[in-house]
Amino acid sequence: MPELSDALHDLYEAEARVQVSPSRAMNTLTGEARSARRRAQLRVGALAACGALVLGAGVTAGAIALKPQPIQPGATPSLSASTISVTWDPTAAIADATAGFHVPKCGDAWAPTPTSVGGVTLAPQAQYWPLDGDGRDSVSVATSLHSDGPPVKFLADTYAYVITHEGVVVAAALTFENLDLTGASSEASTQATMFASDLCAAQDAAAEAWRSVGLEPNATDAMTDAQKAAIQPQLDDMHAQLEQIRKDYKALPSGTYQVYAVTPIVFGEQLAAAQAIAATGYFNPGYINTDIGSTVFRNDPRISPYCSSLDGSGFCDVPQDVLREVLTFTVDEASVDTTPSGVAISEPVTVTVP
Repeated sequence: MPELSDALHDLYEAEARVQVSPSRAMNTLTGEARSARRRAQLRVGALAACGALVLGAGVTAGAIALKPQPIQPGATPSLSASTISVTWDPTAAIADATAGFHVPKCGDAWAPTPTSVGGVTLAPQAQYWPLDGDGRDSVSVATSLHSDGPPVKFLADTYAYVITHEGVVVAAALTFENLDLTGASSEASTQATMFASDLCAAQDAAAEAWRSVGLEPNATDAMTDAQKAAIQPQLDDMHAQLEQIRKDYKALPSGTYQVYAVTPIVFGEQLAAAQAIAATGYFNPGYINTDIGSTVFRNDPRISPYCSSLDGSGFCDVPQDVLREVLTFTVDEASVDTTPSGVAISEPVTVTVP
């Protein structure tokens, strides 16, 4: 099922009730409207507000004990028998964690069995909010994470959710591309918002808006500015259609909805790499590929040639092989948490829209 465009959400400027919108998961149809770095900064702010969650002093089980000497960004010293080299590149780890998991799509019948992973249980809360200042209905989803035993560290996407109506999926924010370094906590960790424009029908309409001007969703991602300028009338038409969709999808249909929190829970070497990144002061490893210019890594001589500035305000377009080399660290092998990864699914919570 096509995903709703960032252009719709960029039309909504007021997000007074929530920490962050789930647009990174849902809104990928208009590449020219995408601002991955802005979203990364929002996520930094959201997680910083939950400081105990991200860095919590009591989080010990599963923590990565780095070598006594400070890890320098990108340093790859010789390995001893007790250390291993880990590289931040979570694609394979996500694929391993989600192996055998059917990612629900819009229109699927879905009533999953609640599942904990590594002793971590998801506990969402959800609330219906009628008619904000822009006249939109919304449902907020706040997810907390609980450990059956001692607190643990892990990687998770705590903004991911699935919403069903009468057992059928009507909205889903599931891409599992960006995992955050997280810890089990009794506090709500993150909050996402579903608007009527995030419903499947609105996503379909947004995709059709692209195709009506002869473009496939995300087609502008690979275009130069000159190529976009050459089709500006079509893009203007498409944006006008998206504006109409914004107007058409303000009210959520009445009924009872079931809200599920869903995410891979990842341990192992990727967790070790994420904690090595966190040791440099950056706690959103899932966004580092697009936000590396705001981190200490921008000063690495292998990174800096690809950055438009070195003060954290510029964009760095770094080749993937260079990123992998720089984001390689040495850690104590014995400290790597080998708990099996998997997909955690919460009990559903019910939201009624009158």
